[in-house]
Amino acid sequence: MYFGGTFQRFRFNTLDGVDLHNFQAVFDHGLTTKTGDWRDQFISTQNSIDLKINQFTIFATLGLTNHVDVSIAIPFVQVGYNVSSVATINRVVNTEPIITAGAAGQAPTYSCCSSGGQGPYGPVYGYYFDPNNKQNGIQRAFANNQYAVDSLSNPAKTGDLYWNPSKNNAAGMGDVTFRLKVTVYKTERLSLAVLSDVRLPTGDESNFLGSGAWGVKPFAALSVRTGWVTPHVNLGYQWNGSSFLGGSIWSGTKDKLPDFAFFSVGTDIGLTRRVTAAVDYIGQEVINAPRVASSSYTSLGPLVSTGQTGTFQTLTTSVRETYNQSNAAFGLKYNLFDHFLVSGNLLVALNEGGLRERVTPLIGLSYSF
Repeated sequence: MYFGGTFQRFRFNTLDGVDLHNFQAVFDHGLTTKTGDWRDQFISTQNSIDLKINQFTIFATLGLTNHVDVSIAIPFVQVGYNVSSVATINRVVNTEPIITAGAAGQAPTYSCCSSGGQGPYGPVYGYYFDPNNKQNGIQRAFANNQYAVDSLSNPAKTGDLYWNPSKNNAAGMGDVTFRLKVTVYKTERLSLAVLSDVRLPTGDESNFLGSGAWGVKPFAALSVRTGWVTPHVNLGYQWNGSSFLGGSIWSGTKDKLPDFAFFSVGTDIGLTRRVTAAVDYIGQEVINAPRVASSSYTSLGPLVSTGQTGTFQTLTTSVRETYNQSNAAFGLKYNLFDHFLVSGNLLVALNEGGLRERVTPLIGLSYSF
């Protein structure tokens, strides 16, 4: 029997190489050619996302026979999620509406176009954040201390990080994983095992506590003992089911989460009778996954603020492709007494694919008998 627990801390800072604490995005009307009216106007934003996760995992392994083990891992997750954004309305020359007074008893009529004015009749401003200052009310700061319209009244949205912008943390159980391990070949120096993990969607995906999808991960593990050095290799594939995180919580539709193939190679190194070091390369190919990329947006006409066409940094999110995630892991295990181990590990990102932080620390305790 083997029991243990780990604590792992994540402080994410990039997504596909985009700095989460400092990125721009443009929101327009989806047009590619000039219309000469209000649809040419757009909003540019300066944004920051602060995403932190603390994960406590308890696990146990039971040896049913000399060749068959079963394991369970139960994570408890604490999420901190803060977002801020400064939005600016970018007005384009001669795209504001003109209001003309109607005949007696008739509503005013709208025509096009001007560069804006005070009204009530004549040129006006179509877009603004401050109704008491329509001419200059073109900028506003947003943060997740502001409530969505129905986030407190709609039972489906109350207390939910995805829907409720006023909520900035959540905690609960994550996705529970079961493992079956069968040792198919074993000698004094070599061991070959086949394993399979089954992940249950027990974590609340709308609070970022879980994936919201079943997962199955079969893989093979080979280790070789050569005195004080024990090289090992793992190779496998992860199948994932469908989740709102792959589709849209907004529309209530699910879609498949990306699968991935993974490979790891490394070695344990016995430094002393009580201290073991470990060095590993851990890589995975994430298959047909959505990506985020930096791009630029050029205004469809000269801006009122400058009199010239403007270019703004933004993001595109429609691309799907297969990409690699590579990490190096460096760890130490110390045999405190009997069969009680203290472990530490640093996971170091080697490239920019996906949601990343540069270094992820882990500490664990375990006991076997």
